[in-house]
Amino acid sequence: MFRLRRLGVGIAIVLCATTAGLSGQQPLQQEVSVGTEPGWTFIPGVIVGATYDSNVLVTTSVGENGLPPSDTFFTIDPTGSLKFKGKRTGFRANYRGNIRRYTTINELDGYDQHANVSFDRRATKRLTIFANNQYSTAPTTDEVDLTGVPFRRAGSRYDTLAAGMTYRLTERTDWNARYDFTYGAFDRKSADLNGGMIHAFQSGVMQRLTSRLKVGADGSYRFADMNVTGPLVGEGHTLQFYEVGSTISYELAQFTTVSAGAGWSHVNDELRLLSRTGPYVRGSISHSEEQTVFGASYERSFVPSFGFGGSTRSQRVAGWIDLPPIGRRVFVQGAGSWRRTNPFDNAQALRLDTITFRTTAGYAITRQIRLQGVYVFSRQDSAVTGGEVNRNRAGVELVLFNPMRIQ
Repeated sequence: MFRLRRLGVGIAIVLCATTAGLSGQQPLQQEVSVGTEPGWTFIPGVIVGATYDSNVLVTTSVGENGLPPSDTFFTIDPTGSLKFKGKRTGFRANYRGNIRRYTTINELDGYDQHANVSFDRRATKRLTIFANNQYSTAPTTDEVDLTGVPFRRAGSRYDTLAAGMTYRLTERTDWNARYDFTYGAFDRKSADLNGGMIHAFQSGVMQRLTSRLKVGADGSYRFADMNVTGPLVGEGHTLQFYEVGSTISYELAQFTTVSAGAGWSHVNDELRLLSRTGPYVRGSISHSEEQTVFGASYERSFVPSFGFGGSTRSQRVAGWIDLPPIGRRVFVQGAGSWRRTNPFDNAQALRLDTITFRTTAGYAITRQIRLQGVYVFSRQDSAVTGGEVNRNRAGVELVLFNPMRIQ
């Protein structure tokens, strides 16, 4: 029988800094170290909060006051985290529910779920394998990170699975391969909200030239099967994406790395008989030192679109920061992104410009209790949504947790 005991000084929480009611777009997670001891760690918890939403219907329509409908809602989030650390094996599972109750518009009450599982194993001295899966449901499309989706008050479901491996061919050469599966669906079907599935295969070789510099080449193939509604309803819509290029990575300092990649991509849209070829560019910088994490990235490429069931040109800039505790009790996190998507067949009319920003600041009252404030901003400008859709959410949360060791 398992024996449970509380962790000692220095144990901290594994909880989401942004709750499901505030943002489902791959929220920042404030994961504080539970030490390097091998074995199982279980962290049950609950988050109780109140949030003001400036645009609960996610619309450009306004009332007599010149503003879109707003409301305040209360949330109860049951959470749980299970972690295993072994000599060669790592495992982590997280779950968070979200019960919402609105003060005025009771029709918007609901319950959402968010879960993720990850596994990694160093099978041999040369071979490392991994797998992870993430599932999320959200009441609005601006809370799900799917490319080319217009903002709507429509229930959304999202699941992504990834598995892969890294194999050391020589002392300086690594070969990697991975498979990704992405699924998206919406409760309300329309011409600009189409679900679908994407299968992606990627492989590459990386060569270490010096202790800091790496160069390599990689290629990928993606097959997308998107559901079609509107004038094309009943017709299958498949797309194929090919990419080939090179990458470079340089370690500026012990914990800071910059990387870049470029090459050519090609897309075949079989339903609309479109074919495009063009360059892709990617770049990033990241710093990870104990509890300090920050970074930024840029990407321009061809991608499948869940919003219009087709292919798009996409540009995305993102940044994030997770500061170490200030005075051991105060913590701050933030993340933001800008994305532009242009469908090939009607680029200007269906173009989406999307901005998201979220931040969390909190105070650790005790080792098991935290009080935090959360702010989330989202904006989308498009003819599809009738202009600018702006949404502000600000809330206060009380976080309760109880870390335990399983031996």
